Amino acid sequence: MAAKLNDFDGVKSSARDDGNGGLVTDIHLKSQEKPLQVDFPQAGFSSFKTDKFTVTSTAQKVTAGITDRTALTIYPPAEGTIYIGNSTVTADTGIPLTADDKPFSVPVAAGKTLYVYVINDGTDRDVRVFEAK
Repeated sequence: MAAKLNDFDGVKSSARDDGNGGLVTDIHLKSQEKPLQVDFPQAGFSSFKTDKFTVTSTAQKVTAGITDRTALTIYPPAEGTIYIGNSTVTADTGIPLTADDKPFSVPVAAGKTLYVYVINDGTDRDVRVFEAK
């Protein structure tokens, strides 16, 4: 069975819409081993930045320094667990990201601000972050 596609001014996209008649184009994340290859169809980045930081027992904002980012990826620690959430994240309320997990990626709508916070599992953990716009 062939997939149904929308055709809008010669641009093919998924047959889904955003509920307002706008087209929705899927974002595909591909990963075999490290490093993670991120494929954003019909979108490009004008710049990106990476950083390494230590996750402590105090909730801290994840950033590599791009304030108007449109993509954020947090790579898991080499060992142990970190927890992802909002500014009040704790080990009990956060989403765990363990050394065995794939990176946590989230697109950020242009013109919007998304703050993601992390906290450790009781031991300081080094992690890396990728941001792009």
